[in-house]
Amino acid sequence: MKAMDYWTTGCYFTVFTALVEYCIVLYLVQKAEWERKITRHIKTQVRKRKEKKGWVADAYDDQRGPGKIFDEKEEQIRKKEIAATKVELAARILLPAFFVLFNMIFWIAVFA
Repeated sequence: MKAMDYWTTGCYFTVFTALVEYCIVLYLVQKAEWERKITRHIKTQVRKRKEKKGWVADAYDDQRGPGKIFDEKEEQIRKKEIAATKVELAARILLPAFFVLFNMIFWIAVFA
Protein backbone atom coordinates (compact mmCIF):
# COMPACT_ATOMS: atom_id res chain seq x y z
CA MET A 1 0.00 0.00 0.00
CA LYS A 2 1.10 3.52 -0.74
CA ALA A 3 1.05 6.38 1.71
CA MET A 4 -2.00 7.85 0.00
CA ASP A 5 -3.92 4.61 0.63
CA TYR A 6 -3.15 4.79 4.35
CA TRP A 7 -4.20 8.44 4.44
CA THR A 8 -7.47 7.72 2.64
CA THR A 9 -8.19 4.72 4.88
CA GLY A 10 -7.58 6.78 8.02
CA CYS A 11 -9.85 9.56 6.80
CA TYR A 12 -12.61 7.14 5.79
CA PHE A 13 -12.38 5.41 9.15
CA THR A 14 -12.70 8.71 11.02
CA VAL A 15 -15.69 9.87 8.98
CA PHE A 16 -17.41 6.48 9.17
CA THR A 17 -16.91 6.37 12.95
CA ALA A 18 -18.39 9.86 13.28
CA LEU A 19 -21.44 8.80 11.24
CA VAL A 20 -21.94 5.67 13.34
CA GLU A 21 -21.69 7.77 16.51
CA TYR A 22 -24.27 10.19 15.11
CA CYS A 23 -26.65 7.33 14.30
CA ILE A 24 -26.31 5.82 17.79
CA VAL A 25 -26.93 9.15 19.54
CA LEU A 26 -29.85 10.00 17.25
CA TYR A 27 -31.43 6.59 17.86
CA LEU A 28 -31.10 6.85 21.64
CA VAL A 29 -32.46 10.40 21.78
CA GLN A 30 -35.39 9.74 19.43
CA LYS A 31 -36.28 6.51 21.22
CA ALA A 32 -36.27 8.34 24.56
CA GLU A 33 -38.48 11.11 23.16
CA TRP A 34 -40.88 8.58 21.64
CA GLU A 35 -41.10 6.59 24.88
CA ARG A 36 -41.66 9.80 26.86
CA LYS A 37 -44.46 10.81 24.47
CA ILE A 38 -46.13 7.39 24.76
CA THR A 39 -45.77 7.39 28.56
CA ARG A 40 -47.34 10.84 28.82
CA HIS A 41 -50.22 9.73 26.61
CA ILE A 42 -50.86 6.62 28.70
CA LYS A 43 -50.55 8.67 31.90
CA THR A 44 -53.15 11.11 30.60
CA GLN A 45 -55.49 8.30 29.64
CA VAL A 46 -55.17 6.71 33.09
CA ARG A 47 -55.96 10.02 34.77
CA LYS A 48 -58.98 10.60 32.53
CA ARG A 49 -60.37 7.15 33.26
CA LYS A 50 -59.85 7.57 36.98
CA GLU A 51 -61.58 10.95 36.96
CA LYS A 52 -64.40 9.53 34.87
CA LYS A 53 -64.95 6.73 37.37
CA GLY A 54 -64.79 9.21 40.26
CA TRP A 55 -61.58 7.90 41.77
CA VAL A 56 -59.44 10.23 43.80
CA ALA A 57 -56.76 11.88 41.66
CA ASP A 58 -54.17 11.52 44.46
CA ALA A 59 -54.45 7.74 44.25
CA TYR A 60 -52.61 8.01 40.94
CA ASP A 61 -49.48 9.23 42.71
CA ASP A 62 -49.62 6.48 45.34
CA GLN A 63 -46.33 4.54 45.33
CA ARG A 64 -48.19 1.25 45.11
CA GLY A 65 -50.24 2.30 42.10
CA PRO A 66 -49.50 2.98 38.45
CA GLY A 67 -47.59 6.15 39.36
CA LYS A 68 -44.61 4.01 40.41
CA ILE A 69 -44.64 2.22 37.06
CA PHE A 70 -44.50 5.54 35.24
CA ASP A 71 -41.70 6.76 37.50
CA GLU A 72 -39.68 3.64 36.67
CA LYS A 73 -40.33 4.17 32.97
CA GLU A 74 -39.21 7.80 33.26
CA GLU A 75 -36.01 6.61 34.94
CA GLN A 76 -35.35 4.23 32.03
CA ILE A 77 -35.89 7.09 29.60
CA ARG A 78 -33.45 9.28 31.52
CA LYS A 79 -30.86 6.49 31.39
CA LYS A 80 -31.13 6.40 27.58
CA GLU A 81 -30.64 10.16 27.40
CA ILE A 82 -27.62 9.93 29.72
CA ALA A 83 -26.16 7.14 27.58
CA ALA A 84 -26.59 9.27 24.46
CA THR A 85 -24.83 12.16 26.18
CA LYS A 86 -21.95 9.92 27.25
CA VAL A 87 -21.51 8.50 23.74
CA GLU A 88 -21.53 11.99 22.26
CA LEU A 89 -19.04 13.31 24.80
CA ALA A 90 -16.70 10.36 24.24
CA ALA A 91 -16.89 10.84 20.47
CA ARG A 92 -16.17 14.57 20.80
CA ILE A 93 -12.96 13.74 22.61
CA LEU A 94 -11.82 10.46 21.03
CA LEU A 95 -12.45 11.13 17.32
CA PRO A 96 -10.42 14.35 17.10
CA ALA A 97 -7.72 12.83 19.33
CA PHE A 98 -7.52 9.80 17.03
CA PHE A 99 -7.31 11.99 13.94
CA VAL A 100 -4.56 14.19 15.41
CA LEU A 101 -2.61 11.10 16.51
CA PHE A 102 -3.12 9.51 13.10
CA ASN A 103 -1.84 12.67 11.40
CA MET A 104 1.22 12.87 13.62
CA ILE A 105 2.15 9.23 13.00
CA PHE A 106 1.34 9.44 9.28
CA TRP A 107 3.35 12.58 8.54
CA ILE A 108 6.30 11.46 10.64
CA ALA A 109 6.33 8.18 8.73
CA VAL A 110 6.00 9.95 5.36
CA PHE A 111 8.83 12.41 5.98
CA ALA A 112 11.12 9.99 7.83
